Amino acid sequence: MKLKTVLFLFGSLTILLTLIPLIAVDYWWIRMFDFPHMQLTVLTLLAIIAYLFCFDIKWAKDYLFMVMMLACFGFQLKKIIPYTALYRYDLLPAEKQEPKRQISLFTANVLQSNSKKHMVLEDIKKQNPDVVLLCETDKKWLKAVNPYMAKNYTYIHE
Repeated sequence: MKLKTVLFLFGSLTILLTLIPLIAVDYWWIRMFDFPHMQLTVLTLLAIIAYLFCFDIKWAKDYLFMVMMLACFGFQLKKIIPYTALYRYDLLPAEKQEPKRQISLFTANVLQSNSKKHMVLEDIKKQNPDVVLLCETDKKWLKAVNPYMAKNYTYIHE
């Protein structure tokens, strides 16, 4: 297979993976492409660079392909820029640390079938957080953690 064909397929894949999440359906195999923006940005940039350095762009289809890859690169870049140091902060960092005004959070996504509930409770006791959030719990988990929570926390929401 020719190098140009391989790079064309690679570039086409980056275009396809960029466009798939724009389909307005909630299938997991489509929604999963909502997340790897950083990876797709890097792959698209690699495809653009490889295409530019390996080939003379002289045909209309080459220009169209390059424009499509650049558009996808721009789209992906727009998605990731707000999460980089290049973007302005929504909240500025505190000028000074005030421990009295800080809160600590403990969150755990527990597997309901996990029988090691005591380990999570030990972690909670050790960390002594202001707020505890346990996700994906069931009645067994509630029964195991409620005595400690009721004793040590004023507000409990199940």
